[in-house]
Amino acid sequence: MAVPQVVLTDSQHRLMAELVLSPLPISANEEAAMARGLAPDQLQVDVPTLQWMGLIADSQGEIAATAQGVAVFHRVEQEKAESRLADVVAFADAVESAQGTEIDQCCIPAALRRLAQGACSLAEAISYLRPAS
Repeated sequence: MAVPQVVLTDSQHRLMAELVLSPLPISANEEAAMARGLAPDQLQVDVPTLQWMGLIADSQGEIAATAQGVAVFHRVEQEKAESRLADVVAFADAVESAQGTEIDQCCIPAALRRLAQGACSLAEAISYLRPAS
């Protein structure tokens, strides 16, 4: 089975992440949804869309990710990881090309960590390579 190329909104991705871990009761009240980091109002929008896409299904009083939904979710996660890895390589190239200049070596690990975790962009990480003072 080929995994379709699907673009998920942030809220759809968050819901899929929760449903990959465990199903959500259809009758979940607002507190139960919020306890899992889900906005109840957004669920009203995302659930029908994800059902139409075939990524989630409801059965036995629960909403759960389908096999296709799990595959799509993991594909999205893999693509994000590949993108971050490409940024790490580009950052390493930037550090290597800056070796002739005075850069603060203490800033490199923190910038690299933030970049690898997806907490900053490549441009932001490179901007941390400021001259040593």
